[in-house]
Amino acid sequence: MSALFASGYFFPLLKGTEIVAGVLLLVNRFVPFALTLLAPVLVNIVAFHAFLAPAGLPIPIVLAAGELYLAWSYRDAFAPMLRARVEPSHSLAEPISARTASAAARGAVLDASR
Repeated sequence: MSALFASGYFFPLLKGTEIVAGVLLLVNRFVPFALTLLAPVLVNIVAFHAFLAPAGLPIPIVLAAGELYLAWSYRDAFAPMLRARVEPSHSLAEPISARTASAAARGAVLDASR
């Protein structure tokens, strides 16, 4: 812990990330993004308490359950991220005019499907 504190950047970055993600959850904006930011932090909190300080484990377990519940609730937002193979939406080698035309066509398809 003292080495991480001595680095000078780790704890401000960690706490800043936690605060930003917490605010995003509270205002119900970018919830999947906030959950993604909090997941590695929460895994480390649970691991710390499971292996080094088991007396404090109940609270991280409750937090992990809340994270899992919200992740399940927003599972459609996570589905594209969990695909084994994904094609990029456009190629950088494709001319800009073709990219805009294909984006417009995709938008028309999306509008028609609604």
